[in-house]
Amino acid sequence: MPVTVGRAIKIIREANNKSLGFLASEARISTPYLSLVEADKRTPSLDVIKRLSEALNVPADIFFLIGSGSNSSLNSSNDLTSRLISMLNQMEVFEKRIQDAVG
Repeated sequence: MPVTVGRAIKIIREANNKSLGFLASEARISTPYLSLVEADKRTPSLDVIKRLSEALNVPADIFFLIGSGSNSSLNSSNDLTSRLISMLNQMEVFEKRIQDAVG
């Protein structure tokens, strides 16, 4: 499964132990809107990406590396970006294992 912008936001949010409502409040957006972004049902504006990056304490560039749209995936020949891709994919696998173990 490709890591989309929404999925990356969710992974980073959960890695920072922030609830959906807390991040939405910090980024000055509504919780339902953030939920739609994480589900790839809405594409955040540049302003929203900037506010999310500040609230998550990550560079906004990370979201530009990922791209936009529900069918986009992380693609780059850059070694640093490749390592980032690998880390995000590993986080997703670990999250799934935790959910399976708890559920």
